[in-house]
Amino acid sequence: MSNQDMPYEAIGDHSSKNGKGFLAAFCCPKNLGPAKACPGYLQIGPCMKGTNYNVVLVNMLVIMFGLAESIWTGTALAAFLYTLSQDSNTRVGIVEAAQGISGLVFALPVGYLADRWSRSKVIALGGVLSIVAAAFTGYAVYKGAEDEDKWRTHYNILLGTMCIWGITGGIVNGPTQALYADSTPQGTRSKYYQYLFIGWGLSSIAGPLVSILLFAVYGNEWTLQRLRTVILAGMAGELITGVMMFFFRDDAALDENDDDEEEEEEEELPVAVAVFLLFLLLLLLLPPC
Repeated sequence: MSNQDMPYEAIGDHSSKNGKGFLAAFCCPKNLGPAKACPGYLQIGPCMKGTNYNVVLVNMLVIMFGLAESIWTGTALAAFLYTLSQDSNTRVGIVEAAQGISGLVFALPVGYLADRWSRSKVIALGGVLSIVAAAFTGYAVYKGAEDEDKWRTHYNILLGTMCIWGITGGIVNGPTQALYADSTPQGTRSKYYQYLFIGWGLSSIAGPLVSILLFAVYGNEWTLQRLRTVILAGMAGELITGVMMFFFRDDAALDENDDDEEEEEEEELPVAVAVFLLFLLLLLLLPPC
């Protein structure tokens, strides 16, 4: 039998097409059927009935991710860092910049790894990072509000965790979105992206409302203890987001263009390594906080 007559999956190494997240391998059906539709118990409304597995899961992830992020990032985190670091705007800026820089630096390595290994497994790795970052962020915020004399230790922990959050955000906005695009049928992608943006927008609105409610219940005082409550509520959402990232699967992608287009492989690893080394150099040059 020639290669032209063989099924696509039988030719060469296609582990990137068949990867699954940790929990997807244990909790989900092995065969999703020809339509690769999401099981009924995971559907989120009639508009998603019979929709691709990954499409439904990404919409659920984006809603939870947007809700959690909008609760604890921004004002609550900036106010906590400002108070914790002895009213230093510079230290607040350093932590905020660390998240953006790490997301930028690791964007190429994450994309390269997703293309060469498995998108669902890279997303699952992002779930592990999300849980680890949530645990350390929760610890630093809780202890920082209790023991202000050791604020430098807790500040440095938050600086490190924000670098991890930057990588996690890059995975949600990178390989996850790429898998979403490959899992939507051609001709209907605009509809599914409308669902995605609506979910993201509504969750981003709901997050600040939750913060307002927490301040109303626990007291409208911007102390470390009050701000800690809001941030910890966001961490609870981040833990759920991390678990959700274990359920993606590459074999649910539709692969509609496999017969019409040749895959172009670009050697981006040297560039990614160079940017990563530059990032490490910048960290070494930063003055101690």
